[in-house]
Amino acid sequence: MRVNGEAFFWMNAWVDFLALLLAARMASLRLSLRRGFLAALLGAAYALASYGLWPALRAVPGLMLGALLMTFAAFGRQAAGWPWVMAGSFALSGLNGFLWRQGIPPGGVMICCGAAALLVIFLHDRIRLPRAGIVRLTVAYGGGSVTLPALRDSGNLLCDPVTGLPVIVASEAALKPLMPDDLDICGLSALPPGFRLLCADTAAGRRMLMCFHPPRVVLFSGGRRRHIDAVIALSPEPIGRALVPERFFQQKEGSTHASF
Repeated sequence: MRVNGEAFFWMNAWVDFLALLLAARMASLRLSLRRGFLAALLGAAYALASYGLWPALRAVPGLMLGALLMTFAAFGRQAAGWPWVMAGSFALSGLNGFLWRQGIPPGGVMICCGAAALLVIFLHDRIRLPRAGIVRLTVAYGGGSVTLPALRDSGNLLCDPVTGLPVIVASEAALKPLMPDDLDICGLSALPPGFRLLCADTAAGRRMLMCFHPPRVVLFSGGRRRHIDAVIALSPEPIGRALVPERFFQQKEGSTHASF
């Protein structure tokens, strides 16, 4: 079956975009639609060049380079998504080629690849999530994300007076990969942009904690995942688990939103 250059370009762009969505889900990375589309177009242009101007780009090193370029275009410096972009691209490209050889038109191939990606995401969310009784928290901030163990804490009644949101207390050491390089947890007189102070009663007495409002917080509990809206307070003491207020577990389980 012959496919013209325009159809070939858009089929590859669609496959690349699906691979980026899979990588974002598997590696718990934030993917904006704008950056995802631009990265997918970059990948499609790379594929078109490999079949036209530079056939050497079709070799394994060239494919790895293309996936790396898409990863940095979509996720910035979050190179953790690169293996997943590679895996998703190879799998979906293989499916794309197989369906193409069966005589399925480009539109049908794109629909089938999209359905396959959604199936993988569904199975990942339903099977690979922590089992009932295990609680985990994913916090996304500054272009990165961290997943850490959490604890259902009925004694955590903290509320942020600025936003009115519940406060999750987590160890500063656990969230250090997300924090600004110049953050000084003890230097309360110079707060980074987006941070403020919160008065809290702790085991060591009343003290001021740095806090911030992350754009994305995902709670894994009871075999389900939910996007919640909360403020994160940084504890200078090592806390084995993030302390999640009881109210988040009393809320009715909502549907999972794909907020890339």
